[in-house]
Amino acid sequence: MANDSSASDLLHQLYLDAFNGTSDSLRMAMVSPQVVDGVKAMWYGAGGSSVLGYSDIPTVGIIPQPDYLWAAMVDGGWSKLDIPEAIEQINVILRLLTMLDDALMSGQL
Repeated sequence: MANDSSASDLLHQLYLDAFNGTSDSLRMAMVSPQVVDGVKAMWYGAGGSSVLGYSDIPTVGIIPQPDYLWAAMVDGGWSKLDIPEAIEQINVILRLLTMLDDALMSGQL
């Protein structure tokens, strides 16, 4: 999740940059607050994260996907897990964290 604070602009760009070199089939999303008739929608965030979503504090929220892994299957859904894709998704998050750390150390944050 990225709120509409100016600090989230850098977070959003770093998130997009974290995808450099990934396969074209990789899909992840950064959710921003939706505005309906000039008012932020009530659904933004879940539980306590909605407080950060409506603040000026940049927020990163991860929603595990795909949701078929939550299904009540005999093996818990593990047979459908695409290990290479999961590794690629984890690497995107690791690159993002590294870039955020670099941005902090260079005074951008």
